[in-house]
Amino acid sequence: MRSKSSSHLRRSLPLLAVSLLTAGAAGAQVIVPNLIYTTVVPCRILDTRLSTSGRLAANTVRTFNIVGNTTGTYFTSQGGQSGGCSVPGFQQLLGEAAPRGSAAPAATPDATIQGAPQVQAVVINLAVVNASGPGFLNAWPTDHGEPPTSLINYTVGTTVANQVVLAVRQDTQGADISVVAAISGTHLIGDVVGYFSSGSVIPGNSPSTSLNNLFMGPGAGNISFTGSGNVGLGAFALASVQGNNSDTAVGAGTMQNSPGIVNSTAIGAGALSNLSTGGDTDIAIGLGAGQRLFSTESYDILIGNFGVGGESNAIRIGCGVGACSHPQTSTYIAGINGATTASGIPVYVDGNDQLGTLTSSLRFKQDVEDMGDATKGLMRLRPVTFHYRPEYDDGSHLLEYGLIAEEVAKIYPDLVQTDRSGKPLAVRTHFINAMMLNEVQRQHRTIATQQERIDQQQTQIEELQRQVRALSQQRQSGQGTDQ
Repeated sequence: MRSKSSSHLRRSLPLLAVSLLTAGAAGAQVIVPNLIYTTVVPCRILDTRLSTSGRLAANTVRTFNIVGNTTGTYFTSQGGQSGGCSVPGFQQLLGEAAPRGSAAPAATPDATIQGAPQVQAVVINLAVVNASGPGFLNAWPTDHGEPPTSLINYTVGTTVANQVVLAVRQDTQGADISVVAAISGTHLIGDVVGYFSSGSVIPGNSPSTSLNNLFMGPGAGNISFTGSGNVGLGAFALASVQGNNSDTAVGAGTMQNSPGIVNSTAIGAGALSNLSTGGDTDIAIGLGAGQRLFSTESYDILIGNFGVGGESNAIRIGCGVGACSHPQTSTYIAGINGATTASGIPVYVDGNDQLGTLTSSLRFKQDVEDMGDATKGLMRLRPVTFHYRPEYDDGSHLLEYGLIAEEVAKIYPDLVQTDRSGKPLAVRTHFINAMMLNEVQRQHRTIATQQERIDQQQTQIEELQRQVRALSQQRQSGQGTDQ
């Protein structure tokens, strides 16, 4: 039979939880807000009816172990389950301070450093069984003094239960909680149903191999992982994490087959889902982003792109035609139009959507020859004016100047870039500049030769004119003597 006092205490559970997590544990550890709650299958952690020490003695403090998975008599001696209740074992926190009103902790490291994730409190169902007389029961973390509140009020012959959030000691391993039955002794049962921690603490792992990790979602992380600074949010996120460090995976199946990966970020269901041991510092954002990376690809940035197997140090944004079911067909980037870059060079795009610039240095070229007569066909090209069709016009309806790719392809096929189906798409007009220069130089040489001939002919004409004048003068002089 449950007493009215039990119901009253149950209604005050939220207040009690706050009290225990702040006043109870604050002095012995660095309290982290928004603690993570992990449920466990209800598990008997103590039962004085089966313990070696028997019922609680009236007004006598008794300690019990709560956390850890040590086998043997560690829990059985207090009537609990052998092997514990899957509550991770004690991990020495850095940055602890000596609790007020209690002995100093076992060690007081540099208070500026925060250590491993630590179980700070458990959710436990405490039951007073067949009390021998009226009284009340209290429990608290052993590294603190007894609080001025009670958890259970009981009367003779009653069985009363109360589920509470109870902080556990932080200064050293063992004797995690202290319990006292005031006025009259009784038997006590404790069943753990969950625990709060400042990070994702995995049972069986030591602090030196699994620090500052956060895993949330069914199958996220795994029970035997090693590594630190990882975040896995979503079903099976980082499910194969093993030796990973500083990875962030958000979304179902993100990096689920990626042991040994470091410094990588995957956001979106299935992102980097196939990357295996050897990848480093990859970023993949979007549904399935980076799913075509399988082994040692590193330093890739993929946004809405599946990636290319074996490729590293690449940036890919969006999905091109033929690469996915819903490809992007236009791109808008603010901050380019109107921004002057006086020392810049043009950026080009190839048929595979790769951006790049042209290089002019000889160290990048081979088979260098003069153009010679290769540009004679330029005079056969037809410059035209035109307007873009309405479905391709931006509304400006400007008069355009250019060439027709199909016409150019008949004369200079290499000047035409085709689309993915092989049809003429655009003219590489930047090549025409050099070709025009070659033709201008050819014409300049022709003009220079012609000018030289003109100069020679002018000299000859002037000489002939001089001779004619001389002969004319002689003739005129001879005619005067005869008279």
